[in-house]
Amino acid sequence: MQAKLAAVNASPLLNIAGIYLQAGDDIDKLHSGLQFIQDTIKTKYPDMKVFGSIFIPTRKFLSQMKFRPWGGVYLSDDYLNSVDGARTSTKRVLTVYKEFNVVPLVETDLANNSGDGDVNSWAANILGVDF
Repeated sequence: MQAKLAAVNASPLLNIAGIYLQAGDDIDKLHSGLQFIQDTIKTKYPDMKVFGSIFIPTRKFLSQMKFRPWGGVYLSDDYLNSVDGARTSTKRVLTVYKEFNVVPLVETDLANNSGDGDVNSWAANILGVDF
């Protein structure tokens, strides 16, 4: 990722309006990637927004991601093995997002509550936003 961003940043022809980060839960890579963006890209484009996706985990979603993961998405066994583990990981990701002023984007189907408790309440609690 860093090599691609560095190449884009070096181009005098491009103006970066925003960067989108695909969901994952490797906190060390997330932190170093965001530090790279802050130290290089944001110096040239200080008003640029960084968006990062998160999932609101349900049993159904975790099962899907365990057996048919989305390309480019890394989720650890701790994340995939339980809803509680996934929620803990999501909170850690959100903590890093907050540190680097990343705008979280929810990439989870909130239209269908699949019996995992009140997904909307959990989203409101963790994000501080009512759905």
